[in-house]
Amino acid sequence: MSFVQTHCNVSVILMNFFIVSLNSMILVMMKLQLFIGVSRQTSEVNLCLVFSNILILFAIES
Repeated sequence: MSFVQTHCNVSVILMNFFIVSLNSMILVMMKLQLFIGVSRQTSEVNLCLVFSNILILFAIES
């Protein structure tokens, strides 16, 4: 059971790194003011990713 929890924790950490990198890409796009519609759409997708990541964390902790 502890191996499964460790594996889940590693996957959540990797997902967090993916979300942080996606955030930085969106910030760069907004600073360059290129593809404003695309950056808005990806920021909405990013919010969904953050929300699902929080749900996964609560599911693992419980």
